[in-house]
Amino acid sequence: MAKASYVAGFLLAALFFIGGIQLCASTNSTSATCIQRDRNALLKFKASLQDPSNLLSSWEGQDCCHWKGVSCDQNTGRVIKLHLRKSNSDLWCWDSSPNISDGLLGLGNISLMELKHLKYLDLSGNSFQDNEIPKFFAPILNALQNMSFLRVLDVSYNSFNSSVPLWLGKFKSLVTLDLSWNEFDSIEGGLYSLINNYCHMKSLDLLGNRFHGEEFGTGQNLSRCLMHSLESLSLGSNKIGGKIPNWLGQLRGLQHLDLSSNLLHGPIPSSLWNLSNLRVLHLSSNQLSGVIPKSLGQLVNLEEFSVFSNSLEATLSEIHFSNLSRLKFSDWIPPFSLQKFDMENCKIEGSEFPQWLRTQEEVTDLSLRNASISGIFPMWLQSMPLSSLDLSFNQISGPLPSNFGDDMPTLELLYLSDNRINGLIPNSLCRLDVLGFLDLSRNMLHGKIPHCWTDSLYYIDLSSNKLSGTIPASIGNLPSLVRFHVNNNSLSGKLPLALINCSSLISMDLGENKLSGTIPTWIGENFLELEILRLRENMFTGTIPLSLCRLSKLRILDLGYNSLVGRIPLCFSNLRAMINSSSDGSYYEKVGQVMKGQSREYTGSVLGLVANMDLSSNKLVGHIPEELTTLVGLHGLNLSHNNLSGSIPRNIGNITSLESLDLSDNQLSGTIPNSMSILTSLSYLNLSHNKLFGKIPKGNQLQTLTDPSIYAGNLKLCGDPLPDKCPGDEEQVQPPMSIGLENEEHGEGKSEKFWFFFVVYCGYATGLWGVFGILIVKKNWRIAYFRYADKTKDWVLVMVAVQVARLKRKMKRNNNGTE
Repeated sequence: MAKASYVAGFLLAALFFIGGIQLCASTNSTSATCIQRDRNALLKFKASLQDPSNLLSSWEGQDCCHWKGVSCDQNTGRVIKLHLRKSNSDLWCWDSSPNISDGLLGLGNISLMELKHLKYLDLSGNSFQDNEIPKFFAPILNALQNMSFLRVLDVSYNSFNSSVPLWLGKFKSLVTLDLSWNEFDSIEGGLYSLINNYCHMKSLDLLGNRFHGEEFGTGQNLSRCLMHSLESLSLGSNKIGGKIPNWLGQLRGLQHLDLSSNLLHGPIPSSLWNLSNLRVLHLSSNQLSGVIPKSLGQLVNLEEFSVFSNSLEATLSEIHFSNLSRLKFSDWIPPFSLQKFDMENCKIEGSEFPQWLRTQEEVTDLSLRNASISGIFPMWLQSMPLSSLDLSFNQISGPLPSNFGDDMPTLELLYLSDNRINGLIPNSLCRLDVLGFLDLSRNMLHGKIPHCWTDSLYYIDLSSNKLSGTIPASIGNLPSLVRFHVNNNSLSGKLPLALINCSSLISMDLGENKLSGTIPTWIGENFLELEILRLRENMFTGTIPLSLCRLSKLRILDLGYNSLVGRIPLCFSNLRAMINSSSDGSYYEKVGQVMKGQSREYTGSVLGLVANMDLSSNKLVGHIPEELTTLVGLHGLNLSHNNLSGSIPRNIGNITSLESLDLSDNQLSGTIPNSMSILTSLSYLNLSHNKLFGKIPKGNQLQTLTDPSIYAGNLKLCGDPLPDKCPGDEEQVQPPMSIGLENEEHGEGKSEKFWFFFVVYCGYATGLWGVFGILIVKKNWRIAYFRYADKTKDWVLVMVAVQVARLKRKMKRNNNGTE
């Protein structure tokens, strides 16, 4: 109720603010002077707000009709429009997400309820937050019900986080309702109950909230006026589940329908294909299944159509699109001029490139990602004016055309990963002057990396191929390079000094190659933006350079399986990102890490949360620095298969985020620190094959790690889960009671058992003699007790005799009846 009232409060304020002012206009031309009552209401409302951006600075003087954001009726002088949309620069020319640091704050006065003639209210993009809105739901409701003139209500881009109140349906005259980009979590009564109250509604926008579950509601027959009035319905970017309801097909006037990025499942209802006025239909990024019927062709006005990232099966022909002469954007296969074509995660029948796609001469963005396409790379793709081409996660084979780069000069993004492309990387790619994103990973490319790169590339992923040779020095010609992945190839030689020019690098993965030499000190001196450094499984020698400690943004450091020597740098405590790790990550980036004893691949936003240090399988010596325990954000720490000595750091328990810890196959000695038992996130532990001794700590997460192999090879360790018990932990055999306490063990155990049995015996004696003692001393109690006992005995005997007699009579009657 509290949340609902806060939302109601904000909505009311919105209702009173969206004044009729044209965007980019500072004043309103009105011929009538504003009513004093309306002016007072506005001033009271202004006084209740914080206005750090001075949006209401013009609200002075007698004539409120000339105040910025306020419009009045030219005849009556009543305030009919309030437009207080927040802007970072120009309040009236704003069209972006709000910056909560400015705009109007708070909502502490309901005097605007007096503006009963208000028709237009826009409070979008401000900072009306839950804890700032008073809890006066009932008065707001009553006031809003009196605002029968309201036509437009926009409270988008705020922080409302309750349910959408059902009483909004009482505004019969509403034409536009925009509640998008808030944090609403449900719709009271469901969408059907809400919109069925409207008769003049043209646009309802609920985009970008937090709806979940089945929010459509149930119903069969919508009001006739709504069927023809509603033109736009947006429910995208939520988490709405269930199936698309059939009643949506009754909205015959609908022109724009957005249900994308939800959790909808099941088939697309056939009723949608009757919406002949639809111009925009977005159903992408759901869990829809089934096929697209030929009745799609009935949507003759369709201009935009998206259904990618579903589980739909494509069995399409020209019949589906022959009537769609206005289509400009589709993720299916129309036989006419498109500008964008996206069939991501849609299976193509026949597993071949759609041949009618060859007729598209205006396509700039083409995506057939994960579309089950096979065959060679079609030459006719090079005739399209493409800026983005995504054919990843298919089964495309054969080499890339040698003139690939020459024929596609406008290409900016090229995704061809996870295919079967073989041959050489064409040198013509270097001549793509605007190419910024290149992903050829997980193919069968061989030969050398071209030595001809220009300065436009910012993302290169050539990983998991069969490339050989050295890393070309021309990579140093890419000052904008942010992510560089050439791992899992057969590259050799030293790192080229020219790489020093790539100072913008955020991620560099050179793992699983044959690179040699020492790790250059200039990595730590020049790559100060570096978050991921992976040099795993190479042939690097020498020590770990101290300059790496300068990489304060480093979250993943993987130097495992090399031939590094020396000690672990004490200055690793300067890797601040391993204390508080967080990054946005890259949607397409993928990085492999050994965590919890397994090789795992992290991508996208998940990768941005990982913090890991892997120095395993080298020749490192010395102690494990206590300074490592300050890296409290680490999720994984692997120092196994080295020659480390000394004890496990006493404060290892400070790394509270640790999920995987591997210190196996070293020369570690001493006891296992008790602080390890407070690692509540720890799910993988390996301390085997060291020289640890003493008792294994117990408690918390360690109690769940019951595999004895965790501690194998430490001959002097004892305690659970090992079979070897520690001294003093042996199970004691309880002697027979007749022997007495003289054979109990001595010391503390003997004392505890003595007092235990003493208390038991005293309790037993007290209870026993508390009853019998009274009976012995009190003669009248004794007589009463035995009388009661005799009476009870007699009553029991009588009842038994009566029941036996009844049973005999019953048996006798049964026998007589049988005879």
